[in-house]
Amino acid sequence: MAKTLTPQQLKEVLFYDPGTGIFTRIKSHQPELVGKEAGYTDSQGYRRIKVNSTKYFAHRLVFLYMEGKWPVQQVDHINRERSDNRWENLREVSNKENAQNSGAKGYSKGGNRWYAQISTGGKNIYLGSFATSEEAASAYLEAKYKYHSTTMKGKYGQEL
Repeated sequence: MAKTLTPQQLKEVLFYDPGTGIFTRIKSHQPELVGKEAGYTDSQGYRRIKVNSTKYFAHRLVFLYMEGKWPVQQVDHINRERSDNRWENLREVSNKENAQNSGAKGYSKGGNRWYAQISTGGKNIYLGSFATSEEAASAYLEAKYKYHSTTMKGKYGQEL
């Protein structure tokens, strides 16, 4: 899908602060939104912003705002926090590079929760929903030991 929004059009309606990663509305058909943070966080944890009747991922708008062009490849959140759109936290990467930074195998973030699962014998086993990435990683490592154990090293190097 071709992006028709230009950097100039974007800067006419939104201000981006690279230090905070926040877009603020400077122009809107709804005057009460001017001066407010733009967009919302979707169910996957990404910030979405509507500009000229089209919804965009905020991290892609950052590249348009800062670089003056749309990213060609994927935009990676270096710290894995999907709503953290500070300029220092974003980089343009290939699909493969983006997948390598998606977190430890077996757990991922969805909304405000972390989910863990493991595959064994051709079946996916849901391990649960967790408040922190550490809890999800721990559940995954325990299941990995249970289902795939030969020799594994724990978080601090001890053999499990």
